[in-house]
Parts: sequence; C-alpha cells; structure tokens
Amino acid sequence: MPQFFRRRFGVAATFNFTLFKIDGVDFRTDAVHATGDTKIMKDEGAETDTDNGFVDEGQTYSLLATATEMEAARIVIPIVDLTGPKAWLDDALIIETEGNKAAQHDMWNVGALLDTTIAARTNQTIFTISEAPDDNEALLNASCLFIQNTSLDFSFRDVTAYSQATKQVTVESGPDHTTVNGQRVLFFQTGRVATAVENALALLDLIDAIETGITPRGALRVMLAAAAGPSTGHENSAPKYLAPTGGKERIAATTDEHGNRIEVTRDVT
Repeated sequence: MPQFFRRRFGVAATFNFTLFKIDGVDFRTDAVHATGDTKIMKDEGAETDTDNGFVDEGQTYSLLATATEMEAARIVIPIVDLTGPKAWLDDALIIETEGNKAAQHDMWNVGALLDTTIAARTNQTIFTISEAPDDNEALLNASCLFIQNTSLDFSFRDVTAYSQATKQVTVESGPDHTTVNGQRVLFFQTGRVATAVENALALLDLIDAIETGITPRGALRVMLAAAAGPSTGHENSAPKYLAPTGGKERIAATTDEHGNRIEVTRDVT
C-alpha cells in the first residue's frame, strides 16, 4: 500500500520504506533495483526514472531523492518490478512538501504583506528584494522574517528603512544566520502605536460622529464657510456660503422674506 511522507521543498531527502512479497504477507527483503523500477511524477507531470535506485537496508529499503526531484508540491514515486514474475507487490511513495511558497504546505506566509526573496545583499542589514509593493510606505513599520533555505532556521527583524525606487530594505540588525541571495523573506505588519497626527486624522473622519452622515471634518468645513467664508445671493433669497480658500460652495440655502432658511444643501467634500 502507498507510504506517505512530508519533506522540505527543494531539499534532498532519503525515504525508508518496505516491500512485500507477492503473497502480501511477508516482507520482500532481497529485492534488487533495476532501471525503470522507480519512477517519479512531480505535480501531476510526466513520469521519469528516478535519479537513484533504491538500496537494500536489510528488512527495509531506502531511496535518495535529489534536491531537484524535491522541487514540487506533490511527488509520487511508484515502485514497480518490471520483471516477470514480479518479485514484490507494486507500491508507491506519496510525498507532500513544505517550507516554500510553491510547496504543498506553507506555514510561513499566512497574513504576510509580501512574500519574496533577497535579490542582492549589501550586508546582513541592508539588501534589495526581488519584488516589492508599489506603496513606498507599505514596508515601513513592518517586521521582516528571514528563512534559511535549507535548515528553515528563521529570524524576525524590524524594518527601519525602505526605498521603493531601489527596493532596498534596511533592518534593525542582521538575522541569526548568514543571509544569501535567493533567500526567502516575508514582511508582516507590526502592532505599532499610531502617532498623534494619525489619531487626529482618524478622528476627523469618524463616520456619524456629529450627526448621521456628518464627520467632524465635514462639520468644521461648513462651519468655517458660514463664519469666515465669502457669501453671495442674499438679495435673491438664495444665499451661498463659500470656503475661505478655493471658493468651493459649502452651503446653499433658500430663505423666505424674513431670511429664515427653508432648504439647505451642504458640500463637505
């Protein structure tokens, strides 16, 4: 029956397995590999011979899959005796990979702002990335996760500077391992504290904070127009109040003969 494994993407791996005699009861302990007995299929692609044959380990067998053979999300290695009569029951190794964004299982990039690689490195703290977001501010106040390609050792470091023009990233300090070109790096938003200005801007645009549909920013705009902006149309019972700068019409009203407002429209944009 198929034997299931989970291994790292793109990293050579040895698989230990058993083979049964044709009766399906006892282990076949003396099987000898011949060309074509082991095939490999990667991500439902065409089958080819494995680079290595299986090795007799006594009661069990081992097969070494190369790093290139492990570059797939899903890998199937059928083990079929091509001679007749068969010496063992047909079997297969079913492999799913992890540790790469092209792998079947990737635990790293959940919630990541960006999942990319190091294109070139100046030193342990300054490097350029292969792809980057269009927003120059996107990676500021983010944390960078460095993943070592083979061991999967990882380190988090805060980003201290980022240039959209050059895709250059600077982090607070180097990771615990030596970085290399092509190494995977991911960026995550950190739980930083908003500045006073950011808090003030957020409050100005708080929905329904004054009245339904009126934000503090909108209320201040119409109040400023009414109190300090130029006005027109009073002689026609249709006064209009303009913004002090730019001349935008903030308030347009219709009044009766006593100057009481009957209808009012506002523009707070």
